[in-house]
Amino acid sequence: MRFHLLASCLLLITAPALFAADLAPTDACLTITLAKTIEDKPLNVYLATTNGKVKVAVAQGYNIALHTVDASALTVDAAAIKGPLKITINPDGWLPKGKKPVSIEADLNLTVTGADLAGTAKIKIADKTTDSDATGKVTPAIASLTAGNFDFVIWGGLVDGQPHLRDAQVTFSLVDGKPTDAKIAWRKKDPFHWTGKVDAVDCKIADGKLNATIDATITSSSGVLGGKYTFSLEGDVIGPFVSGKTKVLLEGKDRKQTHFFGTLKDAK
Repeated sequence: MRFHLLASCLLLITAPALFAADLAPTDACLTITLAKTIEDKPLNVYLATTNGKVKVAVAQGYNIALHTVDASALTVDAAAIKGPLKITINPDGWLPKGKKPVSIEADLNLTVTGADLAGTAKIKIADKTTDSDATGKVTPAIASLTAGNFDFVIWGGLVDGQPHLRDAQVTFSLVDGKPTDAKIAWRKKDPFHWTGKVDAVDCKIADGKLNATIDATITSSSGVLGGKYTFSLEGDVIGPFVSGKTKVLLEGKDRKQTHFFGTLKDAK
């Protein structure tokens, strides 16, 4: 198994012992939960900031898709987070009912108290505006990582078969800078439909960016296609979360583009 971690990597994680003394939302990860959005469902927004500017913004919730966020007009300082977010809810094959993207405008007004965010948001969908509670956390940056547990799903990662059977969950642990126990399985962990084996992992993390290649052999007993898969990941480390795009190859042939999302836990 191949895994390369750059010594100069900059990661945003939640290990309390590694936190800086002063939390600075202007250079950190912001996790914001909007309590009531589309169909009154909650939505989680993940932001990475540098010098008060949002550099990375994604959202997840409502369905299993990864949602697009424009946070270019958001104001972030030591005391408050204010301004508009433009969120595009992407369909996942089931929701929304019309299977088309839905635009949301969320006008935030949150105060910062240490690592906590609290306030409200005005949510506008089409011609309807409602009020929502908004809460969240600030996660500061650290300068090194020698251990942690990665757990993410490549949504729709396999080819053919029923849509809900295509999701592949990948896990591995980092111990003393080296990966161990890499696994791939259906996200519901039921081996009846297909099983998988990770053959190799190559991963580089630098300046909050994640680039990885995962080679895996899939054995299928359902409609999804088995064989030699290669998943090429390009994304971001946003606090305790990882997310981004995935290119899927089967037997060396380019088959699709999808996305991944998951967590980085127990980092130190």
